[in-house]
Amino acid sequence: MITRTMDPIPFPDSNDTDSDTEQYNNNDQTLKSRPNHLGKNSSTSSITSNQSNQSSITPISEKPQPIPHDKFSHLNDFKSKHEYSDSGNYPTIHYKTKINPYRFKFRQFLLPWIRSESPILSSIQSNIRTNFLDYFFAYTANFASHTFYVLMLPLPIWCGYGREARDLIFIIGYGIYFTGFLKDFCCLPRPRSPPLHRITLSGYTAKEYGFPSSHSANATAVSLYLLTKIINNFNEFNSKWTSISLLISLFIYYFSLILGRIYCGMHGFSDLLVGSIIGTTVFLTRQLTRDWYDSLILQDSWWIPLVTTLINYSLIYIHVTPVDDCPCFDDSVAFIGVIIGLEFSHWSFIKSSYSYGGVEYGLHSLDLPYSLSELGLLKTIGRIFVGVILVIIWKEISKPLLLSILKPFYNLIISTDKESITFNRIRSDTLEKREKFDDLSKVVRKLSHGEKPIKRDTVGPQSSIDLTELEELKNHKDYFNELDKLQKSNILFTCGAFKKRYDLEILVRLIVYAGIPTIVVIGCPPVFAKLGLFYIPNVIV
Repeated sequence: MITRTMDPIPFPDSNDTDSDTEQYNNNDQTLKSRPNHLGKNSSTSSITSNQSNQSSITPISEKPQPIPHDKFSHLNDFKSKHEYSDSGNYPTIHYKTKINPYRFKFRQFLLPWIRSESPILSSIQSNIRTNFLDYFFAYTANFASHTFYVLMLPLPIWCGYGREARDLIFIIGYGIYFTGFLKDFCCLPRPRSPPLHRITLSGYTAKEYGFPSSHSANATAVSLYLLTKIINNFNEFNSKWTSISLLISLFIYYFSLILGRIYCGMHGFSDLLVGSIIGTTVFLTRQLTRDWYDSLILQDSWWIPLVTTLINYSLIYIHVTPVDDCPCFDDSVAFIGVIIGLEFSHWSFIKSSYSYGGVEYGLHSLDLPYSLSELGLLKTIGRIFVGVILVIIWKEISKPLLLSILKPFYNLIISTDKESITFNRIRSDTLEKREKFDDLSKVVRKLSHGEKPIKRDTVGPQSSIDLTELEELKNHKDYFNELDKLQKSNILFTCGAFKKRYDLEILVRLIVYAGIPTIVVIGCPPVFAKLGLFYIPNVIV
């Protein structure tokens, strides 16, 4: 039997909408329960309709009962979850002291809009939620996930659609990068949970910030691209009904992803709107610049892959650093790595004997020769099976292999400072603020425990701002105590964005994901040829 009590933390500003009620256990001095996303009037970790209207906080004396249809809402079980494990839900002072003032003001400007959507989203979810929809939206969400794209994007390359795969990789990769950049820039949370239930198969995705939605960006960009392909080739399908069926399937795909983010409690309307705008922008940019940009790959000069690699790596270097442990940066590194690998692979592939005749055949030479009528279904499946196995082998052995090879050289060139503070790695002035803040924190802790401070010649607060900051520190004493413990044990911030952009793990991750298109485009054709799975066309079309 677990007994938990909830004590509201006083906040310096009554209009502060970015603060959570902390639950503090005096026996082990450890924050154990989830943040209270309903404000000061919430009472339990299992929210019911009658409890949400209570005006006072009551202790929990027994284990909360599971709610109906809670199959996928595993993120609502906070017994083993830290108080501040959800990105974007720390007290306002957490962000105020760690990011640029203009960035903080922008975040505070958007935050009320994000928070105001939670009651509406909760009402929608509670009114339409069923077991069937839980399963449906939880599984269809995977169709816009990182893993799904990594596994599925090689398929069109092996089936002779190299140019189409290139288009999809660009719009998805840059869509993920720009949404991840904005997520880390704004540091805005997902909708409140409770009252919303997070229905997801991926706890990894739920750790990200909420604004904007990368799912909506991906779904919008991919749907617009496929829509143009279907419309442009509408009369080339076997029948009109085939074209109509494809259009209906595409609309189901798109709206199941968009509406599913609301149903699953993962995103609000603002998240989806801005994400869709980013997806549309990336799609249009690719459509307008594709012929000019891809023609660069046809050039024989070695500087083409070098320049594209440097430009894409610069995107990683300028990626904004988040305040919380958000994995958006890691996804951005992965897809930028894929784009770098694809640029190099296509530049090399068109010069090989496995392409459609070489550079003189233009962008058509980006396609791996394929014919279903010549190879047959069995050999086509064999192609895909062998290709997937090669990608999995690379994914499994590359990281430990690269770490073992590169680490000695890396340590010789760059000294690693393992004793550096992990709490702030953004800029030197932030670190300076942290050092001063630590001194204040020690004073408050000593005063709270009745210790007599050492007499020093000091100057008191000189302005109302100083008094406000001191009051905030006192009111959030428990927060800073716990944060200090997590900082010392180095378990709070594990995201790659907190590391230097030339950190070994970031470089290895970049190479691993750059290796995937290299295996797919350059490594697979010779293997296909050895196994009798390669098609050599007699006529170039």
